Amino acid sequence: MWPFNRSGVTERLNTVDLDDDLGDVEMLMAVEEIFRLTIQDSEAQTIVTVGDLYELVKRKMPSDGSVDPVWELVEYIVRHHSGSNNPIDAGTTFFPKFAKPRQKAGDI
Repeated sequence: MWPFNRSGVTERLNTVDLDDDLGDVEMLMAVEEIFRLTIQDSEAQTIVTVGDLYELVKRKMPSDGSVDPVWELVEYIVRHHSGSNNPIDAGTTFFPKFAKPRQKAGDI
């Protein structure tokens, strides 16, 4: 009655299984870019689990509240998908008809 052959069931490994060392480097570079921090090679060598990476990023984030990790991630996603190199702030719109002119560097 059981639709699956129990002897054919294998244990799944709890792994992300990045393709190669380049995949590791690209992932860490993305984390550095998103959260605007630097991960030293010696720190990277201590990362074994996703939890290790999370704890490292959390430790490196400024504790004064000057960085909002949710905003950093939202801005990164928007920039990545739009391809925009222009400044992005909370007032940046997705629709040109709602856009306000950008301030010039001298006007700030």
